[in-house]
Amino acid sequence: MIHRNDHVGAQVSDNGGHGMAASGDGPRQGNLNVGTIAALSALAWCLIGLGYASLAPSQSLPRVFHNYHVEHFAAFYIVALLSSAALPRTRLTWIALSLAALATVFAGFRLIALVHKFFYAEDLLCDYAGILAALAPIAVGRFRQLHQLTPGQTID
Repeated sequence: MIHRNDHVGAQVSDNGGHGMAASGDGPRQGNLNVGTIAALSALAWCLIGLGYASLAPSQSLPRVFHNYHVEHFAAFYIVALLSSAALPRTRLTWIALSLAALATVFAGFRLIALVHKFFYAEDLLCDYAGILAALAPIAVGRFRQLHQLTPGQTID
């Protein structure tokens, strides 16, 4: 927005963070710090690893835990935590639904290709549990932060 001032001439004012900056630097950029960039890169590598682990033959995968269900839980737990760190402005419901859709697609590929279908349905439930276990404490923390009482305030 341009304001006319008789003493100085035309001045450019900040338009609430939209449009051009006052110094003519161009549009304002979002804040990406080193932690967000690191979380984005770790998330990208984890998603590549999830894709490989879901579609590769089981003989070619290293075993971290002795239980497949724990591996599924841990993998999606880590990806959900990295997603919330890498995408701080994204709603947690969007992250959870996106990861649940990804887990469902991966499980769908495994269910179509393999014969032990009930076993892979259990893995899908462990994927969902990992997502919920990672994002639930974050959601509760945000809820508590929104509904904090000021000192001296009581609930009636």
